[in-house]
Amino acid sequence: MSFSVISIRTGLLPGVALLILLFTGCATTREADVVEPGCRMLPTTLRFIDSRIGGARLEQDRSACYFEGTASSQKVADDQKNVLVALASSRCGATIVEDAPDPTAKERAEQGKGVQMRMRLVQSAPNNRCSLGGAVGPDLAGDEYEIQVTAQQPGRYPAAAYRQDREGKTVVIVLLDDQFELIGAVVETSSGYEDVDEAALTAAREWRFTGRTSRPGTVFVRLPFDFKKN
Repeated sequence: MSFSVISIRTGLLPGVALLILLFTGCATTREADVVEPGCRMLPTTLRFIDSRIGGARLEQDRSACYFEGTASSQKVADDQKNVLVALASSRCGATIVEDAPDPTAKERAEQGKGVQMRMRLVQSAPNNRCSLGGAVGPDLAGDEYEIQVTAQQPGRYPAAAYRQDREGKTVVIVLLDDQFELIGAVVETSSGYEDVDEAALTAAREWRFTGRTSRPGTVFVRLPFDFKKN
């Protein structure tokens, strides 16, 4: 299956080229710790971790999932938390998240050291699909599903970035459940500009997909957004 490059140029707005590719093993995931992948609430791949979060660490056991990392901003931390909860819930039913307070969080943020994330995710009730020690269907591979785009949204160039001649490419990973419904989106490769990355994420969340699959799992789709002035 393949998708074509879409170039959009309107008036004085810069063109934004978008290309959609399915993960079939060709993409490299950034390094992070994954310990004891016995809990099936989250995939063992860390493609669902935003690249703007440093020191990402995921520990999973038979009762819960534990995540920590340092986000570049509070918004990035909040968005990542929402993605973790949505992804775990889509795989295992209702999920409870418990944050571990960081007494130095405010001071670290003021010093530009980022926002520390520490959380624990647990099932709110037993679920047949995700019982303790049980298996959830593995993440989908490219030869086991077909997917089509039903709606797409080009990235809107942030006005400030355009005026300041800031250009960049943001690669977004969109997470879909096995019904091809949106779970969330994270930045795989940052443009280096927070507002440009957020524009790409906003657009990516508006994309819609359909398809078919032979087994349950999580679909990861990559959407590159290239912000360049005419």
